[in-house]
Amino acid sequence: MLFLEIRLAILFLVCVLATITDLKKGLIYDKITLPAVGLGIILNILDFNIYNFAIPFFVFIFFLILYYLGKLGGGDVKLFLAVSLLLPFYNDQIFIIPALFFSALFSVIFLSVFYTVKYIKSGIDLQKNKKGILQASVLAMLILVYGFFMLSTATLSLNSVLFITIPLLFAMPFLAFQSGIKEKFFLKYVSLSDLEEDEVIAKEFFENKEMFQAKGIITEEDKIKLKQLDIDKVPVYRELPPFAPFFLVGTILALLFPNFLSLLFIS
Repeated sequence: MLFLEIRLAILFLVCVLATITDLKKGLIYDKITLPAVGLGIILNILDFNIYNFAIPFFVFIFFLILYYLGKLGGGDVKLFLAVSLLLPFYNDQIFIIPALFFSALFSVIFLSVFYTVKYIKSGIDLQKNKKGILQASVLAMLILVYGFFMLSTATLSLNSVLFITIPLLFAMPFLAFQSGIKEKFFLKYVSLSDLEEDEVIAKEFFENKEMFQAKGIITEEDKIKLKQLDIDKVPVYRELPPFAPFFLVGTILALLFPNFLSLLFIS
């Protein structure tokens, strides 16, 4: 790939700046990501390869859907698009895949432990989390069965099974107590005038759930509807944990160990 050193330098700078602003403000600014998107497009035009545009296109569509479902912030979507444009491939592999894999791995472990411990210290409401505890218990059993099956059939090596199942099991406490964790640490009731752009809806605490259905964010049109219904306060999730720091770690590890995923799944 042409301009590799330039691409890597810009990518690293963008991820570092996004991490700083995400930690300080909980935002990834357009002035960081959009110039990187533009530079990525220019570099790919100069080093033309249809796949250099195809990969970012599918990345953007996939994460845009998650954004409208309220699962991801708009800044994260633009960051992933910028990275996939700046470095579509690395070492003959799609770069964004191992970067996201490492990011998700470390974020799941850290955030699950951090918020579970924090929630336990504040006092657990077992009744409120009954459904989550049941779901987490069933899922944990399925993960263990899956790991045993992969080992017994020699489909995956022991190291591969442990690397996959352990992070998933770490996520189970957060899944079990997610209702209580979300309500205690992230839930805010915000007046219409104070709603920020693309607020994430706390649907389970909203009386008019049918208004949003599959949607996960509030748009300007939604604000007008809410005002017409005389709804002055809306439950939203704020102060959600930043993902950019984990993505920075994932990006660095993906650059250091580009063949890790392919080696992981060799029995």
